[in-house]
Amino acid sequence: MIVHTIFLFPMPEAGATFELPREEAEHLFKVFRASVGDAVDVLDGAGRRGRAVVEPGKLLKMETVSFFPPPAKEIHLYCALPRRNKQDDLLKQTTELGVTAIHPVICQRSVAQSEPTPRWEVLMREACKQSKNPYLPELAAPQDFAASLEEAKSRGLTLVYGSVAPAETTAFAEARGVAYFVGPEGGFSPEEFALLEKNGAAGVNLGPYVLRLETAAVAGIAVLRKLLAVLLLSLALTACDRPVNQSAYMAKGRSYQEKGDYVLAEKFFRRAALKYPGAYEPAFALASLYEESLHEPYGAVYYYHEGLKHLPKDHADRPFYEAACRRLEETLTNAHAAPVADPALTAELEKYRAEVISLRQIIQRQQHTVATLRRELDAAKRQKNKK
Repeated sequence: MIVHTIFLFPMPEAGATFELPREEAEHLFKVFRASVGDAVDVLDGAGRRGRAVVEPGKLLKMETVSFFPPPAKEIHLYCALPRRNKQDDLLKQTTELGVTAIHPVICQRSVAQSEPTPRWEVLMREACKQSKNPYLPELAAPQDFAASLEEAKSRGLTLVYGSVAPAETTAFAEARGVAYFVGPEGGFSPEEFALLEKNGAAGVNLGPYVLRLETAAVAGIAVLRKLLAVLLLSLALTACDRPVNQSAYMAKGRSYQEKGDYVLAEKFFRRAALKYPGAYEPAFALASLYEESLHEPYGAVYYYHEGLKHLPKDHADRPFYEAACRRLEETLTNAHAAPVADPALTAELEKYRAEVISLRQIIQRQQHTVATLRRELDAAKRQKNKK
């Protein structure tokens, strides 16, 4: 059965009957020809995914609503923009891969400069619908290279860039996430590359060949997503002299997780837990699998607690796992907080949410207009100087 996906913010609560905005309604009923009884997935771009059913009168009824906590490690793309015909693909593909935010960077060799527009958000929404990614990436205003570096550092992100050198950075454990820098066609200038190294940026190997800008952006996000997905598992296996880490069950579980076969990975981690009762490694491996790969936060919290029961009090990684467990618990608590009882207050809240979206779109359009006027003014000044 094909389940169509729509984008709707704010997300109606479970049990609510609602009407779609005009564009989404036309797409669902005219393009996809949805009919009464068809199932529809609903995304709000803020972590919630619902399942609705088409009712008579082109209405939808929300059956269930689930919340997906954001990834434990964020990936911010700091990227010089390609020309417009390539920008669309870059926005859509990096959104499908789950990038947290896209920060346009103005480099010395940049060939294209543009401000985020409402069309960019439309493209990213379509990518979320295609991939069922519950999080719409943040769109930042363009900055020059040096300012982008400073902003990434202020966010507590690890700085990385694509490289043909046979090396990868694994220095993600203490960071909130990763700032991945991609240069323009022709690459970073010597001064920009020196600034990257001065600020401790590390290369991530993307293969032996030099990639185009948009290819490097997509390939890098995919590689980093894979590295971050196994980070928690790697931290759980730091005590490599313990027999549980050397067992065939744990080795097979790690192998299947790296290949993306999460069902078999879960099976072998569970077998390791049964064979080694009281060991913390299988529990943390399962917590990582449930959080990063299976997107089941309740299961992840359970296994975090199971691992912490057996992890020594003075173990170096204990603060990390306690913080990860606490973060997930707080996220789930906030997601399932009691709804506002007063219908009038609920309606008012929904109205303000819609106004926030509208204001954000207006601001983006104004930023685009200002950027256009600035370019025209610069061009006029250059023309006057020539005369």
